[in-house]
Amino acid sequence: MKNNNSKRAFTLIELLVVVLIIGILSAIALPQYRKAVDKSRMAEAMGMVQSLHKAQEALYLATNAYSADMALLSIDIPADSIGSGNAAYPFKYYYSCAVDSCKAIANSKDLPTFEYHHDFDSNNAGLFRGKFWCQILDGGKNDKAKKYCASMGKLDTVRPARNWSWFEGNYFLLN
Repeated sequence: MKNNNSKRAFTLIELLVVVLIIGILSAIALPQYRKAVDKSRMAEAMGMVQSLHKAQEALYLATNAYSADMALLSIDIPADSIGSGNAAYPFKYYYSCAVDSCKAIANSKDLPTFEYHHDFDSNNAGLFRGKFWCQILDGGKNDKAKKYCASMGKLDTVRPARNWSWFEGNYFLLN
């Protein structure tokens, strides 16, 4: 006699195969997703630094001086993105300007810093003027940040006459 009340269900093996496939797909997709997010953050930071530099140049044309006070620049930057960083947001970029340069500083060592120089300082004889760099902050030891910088520009091997050792291997010229 045949039992008509039999229920169809997935076997344990079938469920394990599905879970395994999902695990493999996520192991492949997650690093690619993180890389895409990092590149997006870096592109935004680079654009912001270029905008800060243009705002500094506009200020210089109007007042014949650069400024470290970002409130004087004709650019809107969220207040929580100005300064040196916040440990609660490890992958965020923070922006700052000095009278000689503007920077996008990553709150993570896995991401590079971006720096644009207007170099008003006559001591440097215009050595840095107009240069846009991708910089590795931890002395060039972070492979992930170095790969990002290398994909965007070339290693800047022209060291200043002062023989600054911190310069070597840490700066990639983007322009």
